[in-house]
Amino acid sequence: MEDNAGNVQSVVAPAESQSATSQSPAPQSPSPKARKRKPLTFGATMLASALGFILSIVVVNAICILLGIIFIMAVMAGQKTTTTIDNNIAVKVDLSHPLVEQPVSELESIFSNTERPSIHQLLTAICDAKNDARVRALYLYAGNGGAISWAQSEELRNAVMDFQSSGKPVVAFGNSFSQPTYYLVSVADRVCLNPAGMVDFRGLCAETLFFKDMLDRLGISVDLIRPNNNAFKSAGETYTMTHFSEANKQQVRSYLQDIWNYAVARISLSRSISVDSLNLVADNLEAILASEAYGAGLVDTLCFESDIQNFLESNASARKTMSAVKYDDAKVKTPVADKIAVVYAEGDVMSGKGDGIQHNVYSDDFVAALKKATADSSVKAIVLRINSPGGSAIAS
Repeated sequence: MEDNAGNVQSVVAPAESQSATSQSPAPQSPSPKARKRKPLTFGATMLASALGFILSIVVVNAICILLGIIFIMAVMAGQKTTTTIDNNIAVKVDLSHPLVEQPVSELESIFSNTERPSIHQLLTAICDAKNDARVRALYLYAGNGGAISWAQSEELRNAVMDFQSSGKPVVAFGNSFSQPTYYLVSVADRVCLNPAGMVDFRGLCAETLFFKDMLDRLGISVDLIRPNNNAFKSAGETYTMTHFSEANKQQVRSYLQDIWNYAVARISLSRSISVDSLNLVADNLEAILASEAYGAGLVDTLCFESDIQNFLESNASARKTMSAVKYDDAKVKTPVADKIAVVYAEGDVMSGKGDGIQHNVYSDDFVAALKKATADSSVKAIVLRINSPGGSAIAS
């Protein structure tokens, strides 16, 4: 306080008062960060979890797709290595797997564990091998019976006979032979069979599954609509009858007999066995045992597959074999000005577009292929190859 003389005096507060003052500051409003956050509601929690799950799926899928693309590119790069054709080889035609009409795509071949040749590749390889000095022989391999159809067998058989006009030998081997496969290999210069194998030579038959009894028990009735004079249109009879109609029986017997008579006649010429003898072998199942097939003259040698290479080397100077598919891929393709387009119709006839992998006849894709071939001025003709049981009438 101030005295009369004007001197100034200071007043010092007690220590206790200072301590109390410093420990009790004036109250302030809390900052936003200091405020306690409220917990999320159940709905918000579920939404956040769902978004996180979706985001993780997207990220994982993106990584998988990227790795898949890298893998496919690496495999395709490895497949594009140049294959050379050595001298003194035998071209091996593998009949043990089903043949497709058109070559498979690169993507499909990557995910296929086995080589899936097309009949076009085999026919081209056989044709080219005929006049190729590096090729010394043709080797037909049937595996455990073969998986070709009668139509494919006929086309390949004609190609093999044309190859034989070059004077080069044709050797066939199988652990067993199905009837269509044996029809093909019967034209070979030497037919070899595994000593524990068999030749399935027993004639032709046809079977049909009838559903009428099952549908009756389920209380389902089927109305088959067809003209009175169209008794041979028999596909719908499997739902309305329990047995073959006389018209269906007649037509099935007719085409089976035609196929069998034609095949036996040509086998007879190739193997120098009479038709009557071949029919007797089929009727009595005399080719089920390898020794009986050899005794009947259906095969020339009982041996193992490992013996084939020795035979090819000693009789045809073929030091190694090369698959027909690899041989066809390795051949230099000469560009030509005038071309013949081949449009494939393989599989069931269906509407719309395909996925590029399944072998079906999709109407949109088929029409587009025809238009593309028609619009190409270098295409002078179009060949339509059909291997189809039919399908959608609207798509057709």
